[in-house]
Amino acid sequence: MTVVLIRALSPLSATGLERMLRSEPDITVVSEDSAESAGEPDVVLAEVGPADDSPWEAPLELSGRGSAVVLLADDPHPGWTWDAFASGVKAVLPRRIRQEELAAAVRAAGAGLLVIHPEDLESFLPARAGLSPSDVPQEELTPRERDVLRRMADGLPNKEIASRLGISDHTVKFHVAAILGKLGAMSRTEAVMIAVRRGLVMV
Repeated sequence: MTVVLIRALSPLSATGLERMLRSEPDITVVSEDSAESAGEPDVVLAEVGPADDSPWEAPLELSGRGSAVVLLADDPHPGWTWDAFASGVKAVLPRRIRQEELAAAVRAAGAGLLVIHPEDLESFLPARAGLSPSDVPQEELTPRERDVLRRMADGLPNKEIASRLGISDHTVKFHVAAILGKLGAMSRTEAVMIAVRRGLVMV
């Protein structure tokens, strides 16, 4: 049984998503109130808007450590999708998704798999295929990610970075993951080295 917590942009959307999933015999939908008493859900299904640089941060914060996050968004571009995956999101899907696709994605995400909608696959893969770390545009780092990167270069741990920037440890982890993904780095040290070579940070 896959337990799902829904975070929608409107009550109408929430009702529609709940109706779609409740018809699946192996999926249980819980509210935020009941989720607190029942423990963490397997999946947090969240609608997000495009206004924020990182609209997935709130769903990831809500998910805690054990829940997979599935995002529903209107026409996310490949770079946005990549950043979401690098931050820990398991699936990025269009809000117009069909019931059978949504149910399949929720099950897959709950099992720990990454999910990309077929409509987005063609545009997503060429955006990253064959790129070396030095090929990725510097502009992809957001101002907040640059702030975190500079403090990474100073050798600060996540807790200290969080304290200096006035954000949570959890949010710092998301930014670090996004930075590693954008720079094509396997570690914090490698990310800093790449950033130094590109002139993103001074040492």
